[in-house]
Amino acid sequence: MHRPPLADNQGLRERSCPLCSGGVPGNSSWLPRSTWFHHRRSRSRRPSRQQPAAAEMPAASSTAPRNTAVAARAVPTLVAAAGATGQGGEGDGDGGGGGADDATESSREAQSAPAPDSQPHKLRPNGVCIPASVFKDNVDDFVAYNFIVQHCLSREATDDYLRQRRAAGTCGTSHLLNNMVAASVDLYHRKVDCCSAGCVAFTAGRQHLTECDICKAPRFRSDAKPHKQATYWSLLPWLRMMLADPDIGPGVVNAMKEAREAAGISPVEDIRDWFSGAIFRKLVELGYFSTNTCVALSISTDGFQAWRQRGFEGWPIIITILSADPSSRVQVVSQIIVGITPGPGQPVDLESFLHPIAEELDVLAAGVSGVTVAGFSEPQVVQAIVLQFTTDMPAGDRLLNAIGGNGEHPGRFRDFAGVWHKRRYYYPPHAPDDPPPSKHPRFDVRGESTPRRTAASVAVSVATVEDARRAGGSKTAIGALAQKEGFKGYSLFVCPSPEDMARYPSLKYLWDIGPDLLPYDTMHLFLLNVVPSLWGLFSGENEKLDDAQPCIIPKAVRECIGHEMKTGRKTIPLSQVRSLRDIRKHSGSYKAVDWMYFLLCTGEAVLADRIP
Repeated sequence: MHRPPLADNQGLRERSCPLCSGGVPGNSSWLPRSTWFHHRRSRSRRPSRQQPAAAEMPAASSTAPRNTAVAARAVPTLVAAAGATGQGGEGDGDGGGGGADDATESSREAQSAPAPDSQPHKLRPNGVCIPASVFKDNVDDFVAYNFIVQHCLSREATDDYLRQRRAAGTCGTSHLLNNMVAASVDLYHRKVDCCSAGCVAFTAGRQHLTECDICKAPRFRSDAKPHKQATYWSLLPWLRMMLADPDIGPGVVNAMKEAREAAGISPVEDIRDWFSGAIFRKLVELGYFSTNTCVALSISTDGFQAWRQRGFEGWPIIITILSADPSSRVQVVSQIIVGITPGPGQPVDLESFLHPIAEELDVLAAGVSGVTVAGFSEPQVVQAIVLQFTTDMPAGDRLLNAIGGNGEHPGRFRDFAGVWHKRRYYYPPHAPDDPPPSKHPRFDVRGESTPRRTAASVAVSVATVEDARRAGGSKTAIGALAQKEGFKGYSLFVCPSPEDMARYPSLKYLWDIGPDLLPYDTMHLFLLNVVPSLWGLFSGENEKLDDAQPCIIPKAVRECIGHEMKTGRKTIPLSQVRSLRDIRKHSGSYKAVDWMYFLLCTGEAVLADRIP
């Protein structure tokens, strides 16, 4: 190979680039790093920086993930995994763990798995996608990126830091550094048009709309580009990365093997983990989780307000790999943010932002072939099944499209009625007009006298409301009917419309589970109900009690407690400052985490010897 003269060799590196080496295997050429990264982007079919990708084409993210530098330190392993997977996900996938017996058993089991969809196979695993030699040449830049992310440097601090270390790396600005890291990592994502006010996403039945059907805001700008888009990160490449990793993949397979064995033991001896639950055992009986390469998922979502709760609100959707090893289940590698609503306010139709996730869950439930799993000599068929949605109570009601706590029939799992009193419903366990001692019990949530809600009963209630809506009933009449039935209408993951059933046929297992898919959040039940009620009793804020009650803390003492909490803000970490507010004035704005901090930390100090 011809080596360029030394004077012309400044800034060049010997790299094996197929586009510059004539396609000869093992051949190399001398070229600048920018040319190599540009050709690598072209070979991976990434869009040009000037031409954004179409919404349906997976592309690499324009922003690097927080754990990129951590993944870069494991580049030999990830590059080997990516090379074994190839463009179509094929490979021999040799790795640690497993064994010949497990591989033979799973190969037999894979023959009975459902027929997979071929389209998602083109997505390679997420992770570092550059050769080790290229990583070695740019290691100083990767170290700088890791330092910047780990210490959360601002843009100005980043520019100053890069300017001071210019001789140690090739990226002198944050823009060049971010582009270099983004070009070194495959992180597949998808863009979906949404309303500029964040009301809805233009998915499913709204795909062809040119304006928001809620606020009438136009979908496109004058240059035919969308006003706003929501970003979704694909789950399948993430699963490919985990299963191909020799340290993670065997743990996922072994965890599912133990879960399937535990599901065969009846009755349940003790509650050990998620596989001791009734939902998993029911799905196993129905034929799901038929192989050890199946993956159990949990989906979490809730609204959050950014920038110190100044009004900007988004809803992140996070998927947790339940079948990962318990030691790594709560780490970043087992939890992926698949989407975030773009704000600035709460989405009016949250389900419209969930359709892209439902599309991928439908494909994964049907089964994906050609997946490299560490410990198996042949590509495997992988299924991913959702076992639960974890939310707080308001978010769970939105996913279920239920009336919630102020409905006549509010129960998510039991069908019981409330009593209307002073502009709201109350739920006394005994009839209030029946004098003691012969009080007649109205319902019993612990026994079998109160009927349970099932997938079939929820479908009947929803059909009643939807039939009234199709018949042209007024909003008042439909609202009153929804109060009685407990549901406002169709729900994508619990009781979908006929159109959604046709779109996602493989999600039928979710609709058979019914409301059990959305368990109550016990933390919020306790911290947003019991603890505030106790403070209301001690502080005299309970409207049913007068000030002469012996349990009430005197007003002067309450003012002293609030003053102590306010002055103590200077002595605690910044992340806990918001929880240390004057409880006498601001108890109404306390959230669950604030009450938890008061119960476990503050209350023990400020309430000592002050409760009558």
